[in-house]
Order: sequence, then structure tokens, then C-alpha cells
Amino acid sequence: MASGKKTVLFIGDLNENLPEYIKFKENYNIIKYYLTTKEQFVKDLKDPSTKLNTIDAIYSAWMAFVPIGGLNEEIVDNFPDSLKLIVCCSAGFDKSYLPLLTAKGIHFCNTPTFGADDVADTVLYHTLISFRNYPIFEKKLRETKHTIKSRVHLENAKLGKSNGKIEYSNAETKNNLKVAEKDTTYAFGHTVGDLMIQSPSGRNAVIVGFGAIGKKIGKRLSSIGMNIYYVKRTKLTELEESELGYKATMAKSLEAVAPIADIIILAVPGGPETNGMINKHIIDKLPSHGSRLVNVGRGTLIVENDVIDGLKSGKLLHVGLDVFSKEPFISDELIEREDVSFTPHIGSSTFDTFDATAKFCLNNIDRAFNGEEPLNLQN
Repeated sequence: MASGKKTVLFIGDLNENLPEYIKFKENYNIIKYYLTTKEQFVKDLKDPSTKLNTIDAIYSAWMAFVPIGGLNEEIVDNFPDSLKLIVCCSAGFDKSYLPLLTAKGIHFCNTPTFGADDVADTVLYHTLISFRNYPIFEKKLRETKHTIKSRVHLENAKLGKSNGKIEYSNAETKNNLKVAEKDTTYAFGHTVGDLMIQSPSGRNAVIVGFGAIGKKIGKRLSSIGMNIYYVKRTKLTELEESELGYKATMAKSLEAVAPIADIIILAVPGGPETNGMINKHIIDKLPSHGSRLVNVGRGTLIVENDVIDGLKSGKLLHVGLDVFSKEPFISDELIEREDVSFTPHIGSSTFDTFDATAKFCLNNIDRAFNGEEPLNLQN
């Protein structure tokens, strides 16, 4: 490697055709590395032949250290003394490892919320599903190839609370599709058994975390007629409220607003302060007619077993998840339920956001090694 150049470890991918990256390669030594296991990473950090003991900075792409379960004391202890900076493409991160990095003299920078609009679109998608249950209707339409028959099938079915699956009166109804053969049979499509299909308009959306992403979410949900409540440490100023372009009411706490929440949106980072914030205590306080939940923050925000119990009891009518407690894996019990909608942690996954965050991180490394304070410094 060329002497005098700083060495940057790249974990994960970026668009290597970016002019910014092409220029970056001219000024830095590049080591590309793909995480497999935590044990292998620690081993490679100790092995001089890998050159990982020479790195000055780490560029961590969107998944960062998630594939190996995040950073821990063993990994940080084995980082070389030369390492002074870690930049991460995502806005969200686990704050619990910041003290470890600080003690080691390593700065950590996340990335601004370039994908706020994209995340808000993902929330809108899950919200509409949670009220209208579009995937259930689509699945049945693909089976019947008949608009009326598909609705009749679902009107005569029910959503099993214990397993979250659509249940039919008998095997023939499900497998041979023999209902709705008479011309007089008709269903409007406003129910799936005893489950009412509802409009989100006029209902209460509680957004937990009202930063850049939360505000964009509020805009989307307000545009479909929802009443917006937000849970935040401090109330918005009059100027901030006026800049929203829609009415938003501050809630004192999630616990206080839960009884009127028709849907709760989680858009806060993970960490000790937010871990398990959706639990049996909060779920029990939801309206008696049932509520909904969408999580685009971190999987650790919910107690998964409590949420499943909430679906079984009817306190939760639907759950939309873009993040998962044991990511990248999803429990069998969750994945088999039809009252849960899923996206595979793609809330902000657009080409535009992918490139924008890469440019920011590359520039941030440049700043740090040219004597300027890096942006979005977290420790």
C-alpha cells in the first residue's frame, strides 16, 4: 500500500461508479471486507496478514455491523489503535456501543435522514394495509381469478386470532373455491369474516419519534385524513408547528395517549431508553376495539411475544414491520400470520438514498482527515 495515505476499511457495498468514490480511491488505501461472523471478524482484526491492523477509518454501509449482531466490547477492544473514525450510512444506530468507542478514542458518525420521505412512504404502505387488508384480498383474487367470488370467500371466512391465518368453514371452500357459484351471491368487500375493513380517515395516528422522519410520516398520514399525535421529549415551537403544514398534537407520553391510538408508529432509534417500549403494559392500554402498530425504528423497540399476544387477544388488529428483533431473521410465528405485513428493512431503500448517504460518508472521512470536525458526530 502507498505510504502516507490513510487506510479505510469498507464494510458493505456502495456505488463504485460514483465520481466521489473514484476520487476517494486516489487519496486513500482501500480495504474491502465482508462480515461473516463476529468470531471471524475478531480473528481477522488480530491477523497482520489481513492488514486490518492498519486501518484509520471504517466506512460501514447500511447494514453496518448488524450481520454479526452489532458491536461489542470484544470487537472494539481488538480495533487497532490507528482507528479513529467510523462512519455509518444509516441514520439509526445502536447507541449502546458509543461508550466503548469513546473509551477507545474512536469517533462515530451516522448519516442525516436523507431517506425520510422514503421511510414515510413505507409507513404509509403499512398503515393502509393495516386498515384495508389489501394483501388478503389480493391473495384470494389470485386464487379465484374472480372479483366477486374473492370477496364472498373472505366474507365467509374469518381471521383466526390464535394463528393469524384466514380460516374457512371447510376444506372444500378453501381448496376447491366452490362458494359464490350462484349469480345472486354478492359481497361488498367490507369485511373478512368478523374483521371490519376500515378507512384510516378520521382516526388517530400516534407517532413516537418526531424528528425529520416522524414529521414526514405525519405529513403522509395527515394527507389521508388521520389525526396526528406525536410523542417527543419537548413540544414543537410555534414556528416548527407552522412549518409542518398540518395539525399535530403533542402527547405527554405513549402511555397517556395509548387509549385513543388507532395506530402507533415507531420511528425512534434503538438503545437502552427505547428497548421494549411496546410491551404488555402499553398494549393493555390500547382501545378496546383494537389498534394497530407499525415499526420502522428498530426491532428492539417491541417485546415480540407481547405483540403476538396482543394480536391473539384482539388488542392489536394488525402489525406492520420493517425491522425485527432478531434481524436478519424473523420468527416463524410472526411470518406465518396474515395479520402482520412485512418489508425486509427497506424503509429508505431507494437508489437516490443509497448514493446520497455514500457521498455524505465519503465526504465525512475527508473532512476528518483534513482537520475539520466530521458531521453528525455522535460521541
